[in-house]
Amino acid sequence: MIETSGAPWFVAQTQEIDPIDDPLLFADPASPLAWLRRGDGIVGVGGMVAGYETGAGAGTPFGRPEPTDRPAPAEAWHDIVAHSEIDDPLGIPGTGLVAFGALAFDARSASTSRLIVPRAIVGRRDGRAWITRIRNTRTDPVDAAPFPVSRPYGPYWSATLGPGAMNPVAYQEAVRAALAAIDAGTVEKVVLARDLVGTVPAGADLRRLVRALAGSYPDTWAFAVDGLVGASPETLVT
Repeated sequence: MIETSGAPWFVAQTQEIDPIDDPLLFADPASPLAWLRRGDGIVGVGGMVAGYETGAGAGTPFGRPEPTDRPAPAEAWHDIVAHSEIDDPLGIPGTGLVAFGALAFDARSASTSRLIVPRAIVGRRDGRAWITRIRNTRTDPVDAAPFPVSRPYGPYWSATLGPGAMNPVAYQEAVRAALAAIDAGTVEKVVLARDLVGTVPAGADLRRLVRALAGSYPDTWAFAVDGLVGASPETLVT
């Protein structure tokens, strides 16, 4: 049950700024938070002011009292919103209070599900740009939320890729097994996945990977959340 009485836990204030060309320049090179498509989107800046974590190895939900029963991420997000004061004069997608999320879909996964509310968000949409600054009223002074600054990209780098747990021989065997299952009528459709293991140079600017994915696959949403960087194969959320 969500209680909304009392002073707000968080304050989020959005203001419009001069147009920007590349929101990624404001993201952390080592641990970017980003959600971008065709040059528009949002990036998180300045660490985490609130959030939530659940799953194997999860710690205490960030910015919330220790619960007796952990709620689902959606409920945790509604709880954060209910305890927030939001000043958003723009009212367009991406402004106001925002959380970046990485969710594990399988309860057996060793990874945790996390929601991350950064201290600041820089966004761009249809030629307009903004900054949202967020602070925890219980621990942060009034001027705690940073005013983000852009940082140039680091040097170019390239990763090395090689076979993962499913090598080429194992993949061929999986294809044969899938075809046999279809022929037998056991299943109608099989989706096979093959992993590759790569290495990234120490100190690499990971924003370059986000930028490359966004440029190579312009119709997808390129994302970076909690160490997970990728590009969605299709638009799942509008």
